[in-house]
Amino acid sequence: MKKTTSFFKVNLENKKLKNVFYCAGDKAPGPDGFTMAFFIHCWDVVKVEVIAAIQNFHSQGYFEKSFNATFIALIPKKMGNKIEGLQAHQPD
Repeated sequence: MKKTTSFFKVNLENKKLKNVFYCAGDKAPGPDGFTMAFFIHCWDVVKVEVIAAIQNFHSQGYFEKSFNATFIALIPKKMGNKIEGLQAHQPD
């Protein structure tokens, strides 16, 4: 397993991950809103954590629950006290 992990790390840093930098900078890969431009610009700071998360996935077989967590808030499209039911929350 150690060989695979070190090989995977080398591939991530040298080859595979460089392809990610060709993605459109204004796109966000997840609901957190961090764009590809953020990851490219801050790569020297975040690469250790990103690589560790990917390696953890490969060794454990699953991501942390927090990677798949989202928060949804219903924002009414009508103002005032006359909001009735979910109909007021649907998009136009």
